[in-house]
Amino acid sequence: MRFFLKYSVLLIILGSCSRDVSSIPLDKDEALVENLSLIKLEGNEASAESTEEQASFVADFDSGTFMLNGKTVTKELLIDPYRIEPRGTNKGAQDNALLFPLSALGVTGNEWTYWIEVTFPDTVTWTDYNFFAESGTIDRNNRIVHRITSDSSRRCISEFFGGNDVQYLGSERTDFSVGNGTRILIKTAIDASSIITKFGEDPAWEKEGVLPNNFEHLAVGADLLGFQDFPDIKINRVVVFNEKLYNPNDLKPGYDVSAFTEEVFFDDFTSLSIRTGAPNNYQNGQGTWTPRFSYADNDESLKGWSDGRSSAFNADPAFSWPHNWSPFDIEDSTLKIRMNRTVGSEIISEVPINTATGQPYEWIGGVLTTKHSNTFRAPCYIEARIKFPSGKGLWNAFWLYNNYDGHKEIDIAEQWAADITNYGVGQHNLKDDDIIHENLVMNTGMDLTEDYHRYGVVWADGKLVFLLDGKEIHTMEQHNSLTDRSLYIILNTSIGGHQGNPDATALDKNEMLVDWVRVKNRP
Repeated sequence: MRFFLKYSVLLIILGSCSRDVSSIPLDKDEALVENLSLIKLEGNEASAESTEEQASFVADFDSGTFMLNGKTVTKELLIDPYRIEPRGTNKGAQDNALLFPLSALGVTGNEWTYWIEVTFPDTVTWTDYNFFAESGTIDRNNRIVHRITSDSSRRCISEFFGGNDVQYLGSERTDFSVGNGTRILIKTAIDASSIITKFGEDPAWEKEGVLPNNFEHLAVGADLLGFQDFPDIKINRVVVFNEKLYNPNDLKPGYDVSAFTEEVFFDDFTSLSIRTGAPNNYQNGQGTWTPRFSYADNDESLKGWSDGRSSAFNADPAFSWPHNWSPFDIEDSTLKIRMNRTVGSEIISEVPINTATGQPYEWIGGVLTTKHSNTFRAPCYIEARIKFPSGKGLWNAFWLYNNYDGHKEIDIAEQWAADITNYGVGQHNLKDDDIIHENLVMNTGMDLTEDYHRYGVVWADGKLVFLLDGKEIHTMEQHNSLTDRSLYIILNTSIGGHQGNPDATALDKNEMLVDWVRVKNRP
């Protein structure tokens, strides 16, 4: 983690807008801003980034320069009409709380760019939110939030909200800490196809898929509702361009996992190594994958196990199922984990009775764990290439678990197929007698059932960095209970979860396909 006493903040945001430019009188014709430079302060060293584009709006509070469309304007005309009194205060309109309609920024086309440079106060009272800028709609249904994380790392973060049902769409954050008196550098580029975010000298990150779809206002020093988390924040500069600006060379190919060089586990499923020892002696068996959750290693049924609450039964392939049926199969070096409807199937005669219904379990599938063969701890990078099945009510998961000394769980990917663009990440940990849940459903904008995707987590340095196809999609602070603990891998199909039980639209036969699973440690 890098620490800076001084760091400029640059935010570059691109969005769509069809508003007309406000008519603001100009003092006199000035030279066009053809090579406007942004100074980045990194420690005591300074460097300049120049653009060849013309700014439509310049408000440089440090130098006292205020311009619209390349012509000088007074601050009273350019800024003062858009000063706001932060909500809940009696301070009056402030230079450090601004709310602009895009029409006041010289934006006329489908793409626009803004830079914001701010300095945090020397004395800061940190909150749960720590907003310092925001763009989007006044109702905040579509928005990009720029804030400082509430955890002890105090990292700068951009969060995205919107889409058809106004949901959390993901985030990107810095790797350096923000403190009292800090200036931060951020670059974010947005158009209809992606959001590109760059923090300082870090590589740029690109989010594709579902994005905020409307931009009407830009708030600086406060959020779009007028709330201000830093009453003494200083706005150094606001610069807007009536076009898209970002450097394609800044885009990174993915999250940097190059430090994780020691491969400690890999299975490409040229064959399936099922552990021996059914039904309750797997800990003394041989092989890689235990075909049960084996929470207490006291299962008695040769056929498998269910928790009695689900409509699905986890079958053990060691049992002699009719017609040599198995919940697993290997084909072309691909693992298939099935979830099949039992009614009318060739194995219905052997399906156990669900005590909750008095009828055979309606669904039957499988689970594989490395509980008795391989466990893993931080710092490590765990990833699998998976193709999820489609069908309402299917609950497919790739996760880590440990119940040796209390519930400890990291969900790398939970996919509820009622919405084939969503999947969940999270952590769940026992505290006293309660399980603390921290999880998010990520909207990727992609049909996750059409093709394989790589789902991974970097578990290191007190953080859980969740990756989709090698790119960071979300980061969580690791729960303290995971420190120095070892977890094992679980791959399974199930039924229910947040999407409810299957209906008549679900297929009778479903398969979760796993190409490979890999774990690398950082030496």
